[in-house]
Amino acid sequence: MSPQPTTHPEIERLRLAWLESVRAISTLGAALSDEEWEAPTPCPGWSRKDLVSHMVGLESRVLGGETPDPTTIDVAKPWVKSAFAGFVEIDVEVRRSRRGQIVFGEFVDITHLRNEAWELDVRTPETLIHFDPFGEITLELLLRRRVMDIWTHNQDLRTSLGIPGDENGLGAEHSWKELGVALPMVFGKRASAAPGQSLLLEVRDCFTSLVEVNSDGKASFVKELAAPTVAISLSAHEWYLLAAGRKGRENVQPRINGNEDLAERVLTNLAVTP
Repeated sequence: MSPQPTTHPEIERLRLAWLESVRAISTLGAALSDEEWEAPTPCPGWSRKDLVSHMVGLESRVLGGETPDPTTIDVAKPWVKSAFAGFVEIDVEVRRSRRGQIVFGEFVDITHLRNEAWELDVRTPETLIHFDPFGEITLELLLRRRVMDIWTHNQDLRTSLGIPGDENGLGAEHSWKELGVALPMVFGKRASAAPGQSLLLEVRDCFTSLVEVNSDGKASFVKELAAPTVAISLSAHEWYLLAAGRKGRENVQPRINGNEDLAERVLTNLAVTP
């Protein structure tokens, strides 16, 4: 009897990181009333219910569900500043009239189905799939984005409730890497760092990244720096607020050594989520 096919190790790693955040959100949400679901979050324009509406919509589409007809839904909101933001707003808008506990029930149901399907998924990370609004992408890229997205909204929900946590688990570790990969672009392009300038960014108890601009003006990660032009130290929560572009980032109090003007340009331009 031939052995049954098994889930690829990388796909399974991503599932476990995703599931960690799903379980956290499920635990937090189970205690909320309809009124509490309507409270605002650090995610611009979205309530707690809106966060969950967004996740329900995307996880449903990963399972093959259809996107509602965008021509029948008004997504022109002050916080919608891009085509991608307009796309994800569709799932929020179609659920605005629903009670928070109903939407939360949808989240519990869809993530249960998603987890079951994910456990049985034997596709390789390189498998190409079509997923709006990204077009054709690899399965690995889609799943990596889902892990980061749901971890970030776990943080949004926690922040709105004043319940910190999940800053060092599987989802957090994955998301630090996903968000941090854009640091050379932030430093070299957005912050206009000059050739020879360098950055040490420390997210305390999580990771440290070193970036340097070479003589051609290209910024990239390096393994060591003798004396960085600027060193910035942040807590995990501060990094989340800045990298995700969340409300409250204006109150972050980083530790800075070196070129303060350059540090300010880095911090101002650190948001890399859509």
